[in-house]
Amino acid sequence: MNTQRTKWGAMPFVAVNVAGVLAFAMPFFLSAPQTQESSARSSDSVWLMVLLTAMLIAVALSEAAGGKMDSKAVALLGVLAALAAVMRIPISLAGANLVYLIPIVAGYVFGSSFGFVLGATAMLVSAGITGGIGPWVPFQMWAMGWVGAGAGLLRPLGGRPRVGIAALAIYGYAAALFYGAVMNLYSWPLVANPSDIGWAPGLGLAETLRHYRSFYLLTSLAWDAFGGVVNVIGIVILGAPLTALLVRYRDRFSVEWTSP
Repeated sequence: MNTQRTKWGAMPFVAVNVAGVLAFAMPFFLSAPQTQESSARSSDSVWLMVLLTAMLIAVALSEAAGGKMDSKAVALLGVLAALAAVMRIPISLAGANLVYLIPIVAGYVFGSSFGFVLGATAMLVSAGITGGIGPWVPFQMWAMGWVGAGAGLLRPLGGRPRVGIAALAIYGYAAALFYGAVMNLYSWPLVANPSDIGWAPGLGLAETLRHYRSFYLLTSLAWDAFGGVVNVIGIVILGAPLTALLVRYRDRFSVEWTSP
């Protein structure tokens, strides 16, 4: 019975991730690239936002049904989402900020599903705070959700604090590259570009990957790499005390999310 409950309880988390992959992949099934990615994405952004919000609620409800989420977990999620959103406002050189820090550390402490919901919610809240609301928001929510979820895979290192923080710092650098690479897919396949860095229907997988690699190296790598450095600095300075604080909260109030 417990095994069956765990199996079905993980389904909302799996579903929201599959939906995200399909949302990013949709443009590759178009018959031709568009000239304006905003017009191409705006038509589907509303229903994607509704779908993603409903799925986040479903993930939370599945945790509540399994006895893993209560009012204390909801309160913590809200506070951390607000803090992460605020940390997106101070922008450093090359547009880097510390919005990654809290989803990464919280995912590490509480697990992948918590990290995903927190990362996605933080991007939604920050869009409202900064006025950056547009068709890109649901894609930012998925991308940052994946960043938080990935940190949950490092939970086995929790018993070795120094090793854990070092792993989080490395992960923080990789997460900045990952987020930038994924978010490029929001617009890259939708903009007509016949060059060796663009995408066009009919390209094989190997050729598509080669074109995208060239595009990423040319347009995004330097910015994302600097963002990764900011993540490393933030985690090295703030990671240990923030982790200790969240662990104390988790242990004192028995806040524990499953980690599908």
